[in-house]
Amino acid sequence: MKDDFIRLVKTQWIEVENNELKNYALVQAIMFAMIFLCISGVIVLFLRLDLLKVFYLFCGVFLTACMAFLIFSKREWFDEHYGLAYNGYEVGYRDFEDRLSYEALVLMLLVAMPALTSMFFVCGLYFGNTIVAVSELMAIPIPFILMFLRIKAYENKIVINLKGQIDFFPILYLNFGLFNAMAGIAFSIRTILVNLIYGGYSLMSCLLYFILVFLIELFLVSPDVADKVFPWNLRTVNGYLKSVFIYVPLVSVGYGIFLVFEGGI
Repeated sequence: MKDDFIRLVKTQWIEVENNELKNYALVQAIMFAMIFLCISGVIVLFLRLDLLKVFYLFCGVFLTACMAFLIFSKREWFDEHYGLAYNGYEVGYRDFEDRLSYEALVLMLLVAMPALTSMFFVCGLYFGNTIVAVSELMAIPIPFILMFLRIKAYENKIVINLKGQIDFFPILYLNFGLFNAMAGIAFSIRTILVNLIYGGYSLMSCLLYFILVFLIELFLVSPDVADKVFPWNLRTVNGYLKSVFIYVPLVSVGYGIFLVFEGGI
């Protein structure tokens, strides 16, 4: 049994036999749970969380494990609709010929959404208050969901190699999406909640704030759109690095507007 577990851990999703898919999905669920339990454990020890917050973290890890099992066990359906394999990697880039597509990577990133959301929720409770926590709870899933809805934007189009051709590597765009979700989107939701509960802000201004940062979020996780707008090739390392000088100010917009709401400017 131990040997089968190790073998399934080392096996690529697209190489698993159909009759072993459920076992493979269970193994992946366990692996994701172990990873996020370790991260959650560090958070618990570092922040000395109470039992309720520990329970929230555990719920996030449990949901991530369930999502992992669901997605990995439904490989044939996802492969039919999105295409999970891509052989456009140059020899030497990886150790095998059949590799996962970037669309498959988007699905795997989606698995992490519940656990990460629960972590931000708990940190919001610890460092802020219920309104801050709920804002994070609503904001953090947005980049994951938008990337899934726009999964075809990440379809591999070029040969991937170590010479600068990276295509639209999903993790790079998720990073900026998360930064904008943590700052702009969460802050805009916070202003809406404060307005609904306590008043003080203009509701229309709060809604316009949310719409603006949401559109920024949509642009950040839509590299196909950015590639048409920017005068350089976003599928290369150099092109992406140039885009960083645009993405960073865009992410800062949401925080800047929040400072205006708070009277910091």
